[in-house]
Amino acid sequence: MDLKDLGIRFVREPGAAGQGAPGCFSPGSCRAAIVNNLARVYECFRRRLDAVGVRWLPGWLVAALPATPVDGRVRGALLLTPDGAEAMAVRATATIMALGGPAPLFARHLAGPGTPGYAWGLLRRAGAELVNAGFLQFFWSEVPGRAFFPVQTAFDADFTVETAMGTARPLLAHPEELLASLLSSRAGHCPCAHGHPDALLDAALASLADADGIVRLGQGNGPARVALYAHAGNGGARIDPVGHTGVPGLFAAGECAGGMHGANRLGGAMVTATQVFGARAGLTAAMEACLGDPLPEGSFRELAGQTLAGLPRDLESRASGLTRLGRELSRQAGPVPGPGLAALARSLERRIEHPTDWLLGLCQETGLAIVRGQLHAANQRPSSRAA
Repeated sequence: MDLKDLGIRFVREPGAAGQGAPGCFSPGSCRAAIVNNLARVYECFRRRLDAVGVRWLPGWLVAALPATPVDGRVRGALLLTPDGAEAMAVRATATIMALGGPAPLFARHLAGPGTPGYAWGLLRRAGAELVNAGFLQFFWSEVPGRAFFPVQTAFDADFTVETAMGTARPLLAHPEELLASLLSSRAGHCPCAHGHPDALLDAALASLADADGIVRLGQGNGPARVALYAHAGNGGARIDPVGHTGVPGLFAAGECAGGMHGANRLGGAMVTATQVFGARAGLTAAMEACLGDPLPEGSFRELAGQTLAGLPRDLESRASGLTRLGRELSRQAGPVPGPGLAALARSLERRIEHPTDWLLGLCQETGLAIVRGQLHAANQRPSSRAA
């Protein structure tokens, strides 16, 4: 009802009789609501925000969250243009981080435009604790069009996979009853799962990928090329019930916040992130701002200037570094971690010690959080990995 009040219209809505679409990891509920025009959704939110006087700052990136050394309180945000030529310091008594998840850091991803991908690194630098950072959503999609590919259909009898020798063979051989059970389970969710038995299907398909991460499938109606695309992060900053991160003055909401779900996310859970936890974070931050003691303007400008002086800028190393990071994450940090994951963690640790560019450094810190999270999850018992 909140979303309908904003003017959003649904293709299919849940109702008293149980109408609606099945949700990921909850296929029997048929309670999911569907929208197919995200541009309109954005405009509906935009109109509401315009009506309450929100100030928009297009073309700026959040580079740091200046905090006073005495109490560690975040006092606002330092913004830079992408080339670093201009800076803007925004003073605030309470700050809400809502910059999305880490998927854009991967060479192949399904994240929308405008998401920087480095929010976890920014939160970590501010002192927030990250949880579930190793658990990301990945979808099998066609290359290059990114159309969703239902992985369970790849195990039909008429599908074959092209091997490195150029020959074709059946995709997977399993006892019929086991395979049927895995396929039935996998049909109940779109993204790859963590800790579910049907993850064997994704692992089997991923093991047949070439050096570029592409699986070449053959079928009666022609060949198909599919690959894993990063979609969303299921972790983020640990928050309390009102979205506070534990860092004075800093809240988090949306995909950069963790704790609303475990390793896997029920379909529609991001509505909870916005309409429940986002609303709580906004209301609590507003009350804190009204009652708090803002840092004097002069003191804040001095703090922001000191922060800016410590941010290196190198567009050339940024471009090459982001390309390298995207390839490394796609090869090693997928739903089936690669053999070089521990080596990647050590490499990222060394690079972060000697940053060449502020934006690249935040992306590398976010990537390191993902890799460390996956290494931690790999050392846990299977029962503790399931959400």
